[in-house]
Amino acid sequence: MVTVENSRCSSMSSELGRLSAQRSSRMSDTPPPHPDQEAPDFTEDNALLAQYPGNYRELITNVQLQDGLAEGKIQQLDGIQSVFIRHILKRRDIFCQLPAKSGKTAIFVVATLQMLNLEPDVASFRAPSVVVVAPTRELASQIADTYQLYGKRMPNLSVRLFIGGLNRASEDVKAMRNSKQRLHVVVATPGRLKELIRESYVHVNYVKHMIFDEADTIFGDEEMRADAHFCFTRTERQKQTMMFGATFSGLAHEICVKYLRLQPFSWTGPSIDNPRRGGVINHRFYHVHENSKMDYLEGFLNLVLEREPERQVLIFVDTRERCDVLSHYLEEKKFDVIQVQGGLRQNIRFYCFGLAKENRKKLIVTTDLFARGVDIPHVSVIVNYDCPKGFSGNVGGGRHDPVEARHTYYNRTNRCGRDIDQSLVLTLARDAGDINFLRTEVEQNLGFQVIELTKE
Repeated sequence: MVTVENSRCSSMSSELGRLSAQRSSRMSDTPPPHPDQEAPDFTEDNALLAQYPGNYRELITNVQLQDGLAEGKIQQLDGIQSVFIRHILKRRDIFCQLPAKSGKTAIFVVATLQMLNLEPDVASFRAPSVVVVAPTRELASQIADTYQLYGKRMPNLSVRLFIGGLNRASEDVKAMRNSKQRLHVVVATPGRLKELIRESYVHVNYVKHMIFDEADTIFGDEEMRADAHFCFTRTERQKQTMMFGATFSGLAHEICVKYLRLQPFSWTGPSIDNPRRGGVINHRFYHVHENSKMDYLEGFLNLVLEREPERQVLIFVDTRERCDVLSHYLEEKKFDVIQVQGGLRQNIRFYCFGLAKENRKKLIVTTDLFARGVDIPHVSVIVNYDCPKGFSGNVGGGRHDPVEARHTYYNRTNRCGRDIDQSLVLTLARDAGDINFLRTEVEQNLGFQVIELTKE
């Protein structure tokens, strides 16, 4: 049973003490509490699960939106989705920590599309009612596509995607000025949105709903946090604010809840050791020296694809450079492979992302760019060529942060397609530090059984 928890009882509370020294110097860029509310009031409301078994027609009264959901093959909402939609429709601020593959995107897309039908019109083509901020271009594109899909039957709905590297600002503005539709929904990355607001290309005076998806990533990164804070403070003070994510560190959690002002509703759970919808994920590791990783990976991929050629494999590495080297090595070995990483030109990056989503390439080598939120439905094998960042023994070094490493492992794991019955996560552990991470952070704290593979 999913439980609603008071923020002070959150499982993340134990981490706050460890981060207190960092927090004191980094909290100056967070907003003060609302003057009428010293701290968010998180409400327990478990009974809602029983009250709302999943028929979205009880909550969503917009007939065009109902038709769009049906075309998107959304026949019903589960209990937790209904709970959140109900509270969003009450105009409450939201803090949502739910496992990957829990349908978080559907929650805020469906709810805000329903409310768009109720909003008074605004006499501006550049003043959206809904702003969604996402940490990566791929995730932002995926969210915009979901708005278009569910809202395709809603007349005159206008959804715009703004991401860095795709178009110059002047081209974006030209497209908006040539459009005779009002701008309803903007989906953007933090830096791109900040640029558009500063140049007055997008007016945020009338924003009623502001959503931060994968908020833990946005507010856990200093640069993105500064950009997001700039955008937040330029919008209407009494707007509805929503924070969504699968994993929150103590620092990111505390920063995020400070943005919530309108009778916040918080749901933290289920815990990440009860992770996802979908089939069974089997966790394995193989102890292999760094110099032998490529050879072992080649043999493993040959074995997997020979037995089940329809499988799609997602391979995680630490850096763009390693992504490039490994993908070229696999190309030389005649594998059907693409790479997706932040150093690629945007049009190439999006093209490769499309190939991956459509299962037109069997091997995808990527960085943690793909670790959060991105849905690649046919992936059934994940290879951690490099263990997650932030712990001793990691390639390239980095500070010792087992919590962040654990969250990264969890989020990588949940890139497996939700409709796959049996999935495999294989980690190539190069040393004792990697093995210790798997035994402590993954087995003990995440609750995943990780079995060692032998040479035989």
